[in-house]
Amino acid sequence: HFIESEGLEKDISKNFNKFTDQNIEPIINFETGEILFSVIEKTGSKAFIKISKGEETLFKWSVYYTALVQIIDILKEKEEDRSNNDFNHLKYIVIDDPVSSIDDYRIYTLAMQIIELMQDVHENNLNIKFLITTHHSLFYNILQNTMKNRKDKSSFFFMTKQECEPKIESIGNRLP
Repeated sequence: HFIESEGLEKDISKNFNKFTDQNIEPIINFETGEILFSVIEKTGSKAFIKISKGEETLFKWSVYYTALVQIIDILKEKEEDRSNNDFNHLKYIVIDDPVSSIDDYRIYTLAMQIIELMQDVHENNLNIKFLITTHHSLFYNILQNTMKNRKDKSSFFFMTKQECEPKIESIGNRLP
């Protein structure tokens, strides 16, 4: 509903094409929920194609990213001037491992988009926190190295897998 009501289809397509370096056009049918992908052939006719797993990941990210940009833009306005009040109480943005099946260059580009979103939120004093999960070491390192070298005073925390594992202490043979 949000994508359709805000008219974000063209922005999604534009963001997706920044990653794919092709003119793959996503066609979203809001009534059926179906998404098709097409390209214009040399003859000028439209051909429907199946996209790769990496392109599928990038399309999903493009949808999420486009929506996040719009939501953040709405929240930057004074509350009484907002075109949409559905996100007034947004506190967290969760990004769960958005880099599956994509190459290193695109991972870098995607990481930088996330950092730009976080900077926009910080610079506009929006009280929104980001939770980003990943198992991909390059993606993690890009985020970590870029964030730790920032000059602003925003806070961030990085946890490794070892820091997230529960610690079990041996209690030996104690009886109740």
